[in-house]
Amino acid sequence: MTPNTLRRLQLLSGSHVLVTTGGGVSRLARLVSLAAGPCAGCANASDGARAACCSPNCQRSPSRPPGVAYLSPVLAFNLALALHLRPFLGAPRPHVYLEPVPSVSNVRAARVALVREPAEAAEMLNSGSQPPDTSEELDAALRLHFATPRLLTQGDVFSVPVAEGGGEEPRLSYFQLRSSEPRSGLLCDATTSLVLDGSTAAAAPPSCSLSGFHAALAQLPVSSHPAVAQLCSLASPLLHPSAAHLRLRLAVLLKGPVGVGKRGVAHSVARAMGMNIVVYNCYELAPGGGGCAPRTTPSRLQR
Repeated sequence: MTPNTLRRLQLLSGSHVLVTTGGGVSRLARLVSLAAGPCAGCANASDGARAACCSPNCQRSPSRPPGVAYLSPVLAFNLALALHLRPFLGAPRPHVYLEPVPSVSNVRAARVALVREPAEAAEMLNSGSQPPDTSEELDAALRLHFATPRLLTQGDVFSVPVAEGGGEEPRLSYFQLRSSEPRSGLLCDATTSLVLDGSTAAAAPPSCSLSGFHAALAQLPVSSHPAVAQLCSLASPLLHPSAAHLRLRLAVLLKGPVGVGKRGVAHSVARAMGMNIVVYNCYELAPGGGGCAPRTTPSRLQR
């Protein structure tokens, strides 16, 4: 929140609140005061670039009206707000209610699972290989992540940078809190008995950087190919949480010559909508096709 909004609500930066949506979903969160000055990008940019800045953590941003709370993508995802769908649905900004929480319990024991993408499962089925043994890297990443106490509720999905061998940049991996005691509170490596409990096929937030989340949403329909915006508009109603029980499906055929960008459009839509990509060749799905046996295809698609 902006400093003025915090003062008006008589809240302190760093304090804990219970965030509740209009749908009744609640999560614990920590308040952070937005920077009073320009962001690092604006401080080192030209006047033209400064005018275009849309980061909420920047004094020059035009998108800092009073009474607005900026949520991280992961918190918004765990609150089931589906913010990534709203630009394509024309939906207004959701309302959330904040209730100060005087004290937060420490989580004594927790079990977390790595969120695996369906594409990974499909590749392993194709090759017959097993998931790589990265438990040591994952354990180290989790310990480092929870060296700072984190607010989580059972069922939440959270992201952790995981270092890989060979000096490569850390890869952002998602985990789900499968169980905890108590159900919500502060997880900390020093006070929580944390167990890595395999993997899960839980959904994960759309893949966009935390710092550039609002900029990514603002730029998707205009800077992408028109087909991306059109497909996002078609897919958004089906992916909204309120439509989950309807089990709606969408089939779209992209037609064009080789190299025109059909695959790129599909990947762009998947990133915008928070979906995973599973690639199959046409001959693999046909009875008697050479790539995979027809009886294994349904199970692979379900995973």
